Amino acid sequence: MAGLWTAATVAADPPPTGPDHAQRVLLPSAAPRLQAALDRAAPSWRLASAHIARDRVDALVCSVARCHRLHLSDAQACRAAVAGPWCVVWPDGTPPAADTLLRALATDAPAAIWHVIAARPAQPPVGLVPPPADPTSPAHDPVTATGARLVTGQTPHDAPAAVAAATPTDADPLLRMLVLGLVVGFAALLVLRGLGAKPQ
Repeated sequence: MAGLWTAATVAADPPPTGPDHAQRVLLPSAAPRLQAALDRAAPSWRLASAHIARDRVDALVCSVARCHRLHLSDAQACRAAVAGPWCVVWPDGTPPAADTLLRALATDAPAAIWHVIAARPAQPPVGLVPPPADPTSPAHDPVTATGARLVTGQTPHDAPAAVAAATPTDADPLLRMLVLGLVVGFAALLVLRGLGAKPQ
């Protein structure tokens, strides 16, 4: 019977992200339980082949008269016939004696077939810094946060005040002394020149 089944590898898939992206996937035990359900439906039905993917089973089942394609998925999101944990779809139309197979499939509990993968919290795109909760924080300035401008401890509203604080309103004392010395020296030079110009 093992050769009737094929399976897709899904174990390496990462958990989905975001609050609305939790997923229900088939447990490894789904294959033997589904095989047991089809055995219960014998001799009316037998399994010819089946492929198990992450969240569905595509099978070929045969009645006494002919074979039929059968799709099984999660009953929680079903718009077709429900049989226990399964949503049952016959792509080529519901065959005679389908009720026998549905009763056999309805025996298993959903917890024995399906596993819920919880979603991870949604992550911001790589390279973007989310704004802090406190709007008065320095990092709340998007320009500062991206490094386009180096401002430490300032928000855009503080920038004019910071510039004003950095601009001196009075001349530096040393500079004032230097200017005053130049003025006095220049005045003294003029006085001396004026004295030297008097007739002897």
